[in-house]
Amino acid sequence: MGSFKNIIDTGVLDARYANKVLVFVESDEDLQVLQNRWFFEEKEWLEFRSSDEGHGGGCTQVMAKVTRYREKNVTVFGIVDRDSLMKCNEWSSFWETDDQVFKNARPFGPFVRVLCRWELENYLLDPEGLEYILADCSKEAPRERRKKIQVIRELLEVCHILMPVMAANVLFHENSTEALTMGFGLSFRNRGELESEIEQQIMRNFQNQGQYQSSLEQYKNHLARVVAFAGSHPEGSEEKWLSLNRIIDGKRILKRLQHHYNLTEKLKYDLASRIKLGGRIDPEIKALVVSFKSLRDPLN
Repeated sequence: MGSFKNIIDTGVLDARYANKVLVFVESDEDLQVLQNRWFFEEKEWLEFRSSDEGHGGGCTQVMAKVTRYREKNVTVFGIVDRDSLMKCNEWSSFWETDDQVFKNARPFGPFVRVLCRWELENYLLDPEGLEYILADCSKEAPRERRKKIQVIRELLEVCHILMPVMAANVLFHENSTEALTMGFGLSFRNRGELESEIEQQIMRNFQNQGQYQSSLEQYKNHLARVVAFAGSHPEGSEEKWLSLNRIIDGKRILKRLQHHYNLTEKLKYDLASRIKLGGRIDPEIKALVVSFKSLRDPLN
């Protein structure tokens, strides 16, 4: 046990002794999905931990913990959301629409992996699982269960409405201005009305500095880049949905669904369980776990 004498942190000691791969995630909610609902069968060698220890988690805490544990020779990785690239001003990767180029970039180094989608919630937006839950639990239940493509079209309509919100929040982040709240736009069913409100917000934020016109142009450029994530895929197609699901805030999509169908926060965990039951965990997430296992360094 001599090699452990300089390790003070009990968590580090436990990790080395148990010879598990540790994976830090941004929040307790991420932990609930990944550890308790998706990969609980792998607990003998894999342990997810939240970077939030009562002082706030997030991408910077994940990176700090991975660095600290690596210094103690613990096999540890981190998973952070795509939105962490905006928070850290890694714009080249943030706007990258080619997934392979995106994965190869590794802006936070080899041990912190960035998800292709905005955040983990985006991986819960499984059309089949979503329709199953909405058909049984929504205020319109019982309703006739619809085909997968119909659910995809509903999700694409939400994406269409939320695109301006994403562009505006990039603008506000660049200018250190408060972002639009999570509740902003929940009641908007028309994108035109929402865009008009956003432009009014831009005016309120920037007119005193004489920057309204330049900021408005900047916002429109960002909006064009958000729209570009859809690529040339046909309208209403699954391919278009999967492409846009990388750049639209998953929490906002879930909030809109909860608001429209009068559902609780439990929706995300119900979706996670339904995805697991149906064997539909996204291939990107499964490939990450496989890669972590292959990189495990057994203690002799």
